[in-house]
Amino acid sequence: MRPLEIVVVAAVVAAGVWVWSRWDGGGAEFDGDIAAFFVAPKDETVSVAPFQRRGRVLVLDADNRRLDGIHDRLPEAVRARTPDEVGTVALVKCTESFSGYYIPFLVRGYNTSCQVEVVALPSRTFLANMGTSLSPPARVRIPLWNRHAPRPEQHLAEQIAELPDMGREAR
Repeated sequence: MRPLEIVVVAAVVAAGVWVWSRWDGGGAEFDGDIAAFFVAPKDETVSVAPFQRRGRVLVLDADNRRLDGIHDRLPEAVRARTPDEVGTVALVKCTESFSGYYIPFLVRGYNTSCQVEVVALPSRTFLANMGTSLSPPARVRIPLWNRHAPRPEQHLAEQIAELPDMGREAR
């Protein structure tokens, strides 16, 4: 192989590894159309104390308008599987922010922060607003692809599951 071919093959492999390491296939455990569940709460402030949920939960990625991977991490008793089971919608919005350098001015590290709005259906009552953040890995490995903090999916799934269930609203 010529040097140019080696560089091209290495670049393609590195790009493939980067895409694979960042891949989030989203959730797959819901049988139905999710478009109708992207709702905004009636009020901009939480309407109840303490935070709660109303029946089974559907977790949606509000940024990409799809089922969120957190949905599959919910316990069976909390996770909605069909549109008829949904009593609560959890809308997840995640952002990445620069946190610093591993190697001065060479390798950047990124935090991941996620915010979850929990909304009751059909009233669209704002039930909870929670979130969490993760820092990037403590160190990077060659070829420097683990610089981004993972999404805090398990932690958020546990927070949602721990919300007291106040029973589904009448439809």
